[in-house]
Amino acid sequence: MCGSDIAIDDLDLDGDVDVAVANYGTASFPGATVSILEGDGNGSFSLPEVFLVGEIPTSLEVADFDGDNRPDLAVANGLSDDVSVLRNVAPGDVSAWGAEGPGQSGDVASPGAVGSLLEVVSVDGGFLHGLAVTADGSVWAWGENGEGQLGDNTTNYSSAPVQVMGLPPVATVAARAHHSLALTRPGEVWAWGKNKFGAVGNGTTANQQSPVLVSIPSDIAAIAAGANHSLAVDSNEGVWAWGRNNYGQLGNGCTSAPSCTPSTTPALVSSLSNVVTVAAGGRHSLALRRDGTVYAWGGNGSGQLGDNGASGSRVSIPVLVDSLPTGVEVVAIAAGAAHSLALDSLGNVWAWGYNANGQLGDGTFNDSFVAVAVPVPVPANVEVMDVAAGRFHSLALDSDGTVWSWGHNERGQLGDGTTNDSPTPVPVSALTGVTATAVAGGAFFSFAITTP
Repeated sequence: MCGSDIAIDDLDLDGDVDVAVANYGTASFPGATVSILEGDGNGSFSLPEVFLVGEIPTSLEVADFDGDNRPDLAVANGLSDDVSVLRNVAPGDVSAWGAEGPGQSGDVASPGAVGSLLEVVSVDGGFLHGLAVTADGSVWAWGENGEGQLGDNTTNYSSAPVQVMGLPPVATVAARAHHSLALTRPGEVWAWGKNKFGAVGNGTTANQQSPVLVSIPSDIAAIAAGANHSLAVDSNEGVWAWGRNNYGQLGNGCTSAPSCTPSTTPALVSSLSNVVTVAAGGRHSLALRRDGTVYAWGGNGSGQLGDNGASGSRVSIPVLVDSLPTGVEVVAIAAGAAHSLALDSLGNVWAWGYNANGQLGDGTFNDSFVAVAVPVPVPANVEVMDVAAGRFHSLALDSDGTVWSWGHNERGQLGDGTTNDSPTPVPVSALTGVTATAVAGGAFFSFAITTP
């Protein structure tokens, strides 16, 4: 990698100078990145936190692009008219609602704080456990722990967040069922929890009660956890997959599903390139390519691959989600147990797959093998900024900091004060007096990172 531009600013507003470096790729290393090094005020800097941004970044600018009084980074792409913007989201508190609620013993249909967690920058949820990363890079976990998914070297349930020890500074986390993933700032993947099918990726099938390093021969820029499999995107924009493969969810072309062999170590999905992020569902996988197209593989019994069922019910090679309208450029993806979500560059939300609880948000309870529009009723001049999926429910975050939810609500995971399923988006009305900056869904609960 070679540096093309540099920016010096107090990016995290801690009073110390930080450095951002744009790096362009080569023929053998095409993925361009921005590396952010946090200064400590004494002339030393942290290990770099790495972000994928484009093919050839030609300039790097610092400004408050989203009006939140925090400096953001914009990177111009020399091979197109695209500009990648890295939003500098303020760390905040974690609010939770749904099953077991915010560290309580019963369901909670309205949001509440999770313990004493402060300055949270990343959050995700598994089947009945939660993960959070704080601004100092530490990881905290709470909830069910029978498979070691809290990473505290026990199998004891904890209603209060416990620190996951033994990790380098972490940038983000991922969970879906009973295992957990962490992506460190230098681009390493660590994993712990249920490992019956190799989802931890350390070459064994023994559960791991403490984090172990996943050996991948490239720096990693994004991660996703499925029910029993894991995905990662490397700095070459390739995808790695490991874990269970009975529906072809590893994307390795196995032709003997449901008898495809699990993989206990990461393997490259050779048919994919130019991928910027991934999402993992119960038995399917999604990849978003740099050109805004989405590819999918794995289980397709409810249409969660979005190809109108053309490829069958178990698909072991990535296929294009060709039911999205022509010209739609997707910028974010999410996957539930058997449904999929996409957010396009105009702020429109699309969904496909299983819909028994209304998780597609199109006003019906009918499965869809093609992408359908989700009418999120945001006000004028407000647009959806991100999407997330729980097991059977969906979430969206708009530019006003409002969270919207739809789908399954038996445990209060929609956060609207009821336990009624909703086939159309409803606001999480109890999140008042705060602004949400990120959302995540667990199996029967939801999270938001909020600031005053």
